[in-house]
Amino acid sequence: MNMDTSHNLAASASPTLELDEDGMLPEYDFDYSKAKPNPYAGKITSCSKSVTLAPDVAAVFTDSEAVNAALRTLIDIARASVSPLPASAEPPA
Repeated sequence: MNMDTSHNLAASASPTLELDEDGMLPEYDFDYSKAKPNPYAGKITSCSKSVTLAPDVAAVFTDSEAVNAALRTLIDIARASVSPLPASAEPPA
């Protein structure tokens, strides 16, 4: 891979850095023979959404089932106290 290092921040920040032939620093030499498949990739669907929970929330809701149950309860409370949510916001049964 031929890279122009004049725009490479690592190279311009310190002229003593040695980049390899791919324009990467030596410590980024990945050993792909040790790579493992992502065990979660098969669980991702087109309707899946990924969110990052704040640490204090993650301490309480330790898995997706707990998060979904709490959100469904919140949806039920909202439906009981305000006008109905649109049909498109219906959670799966």
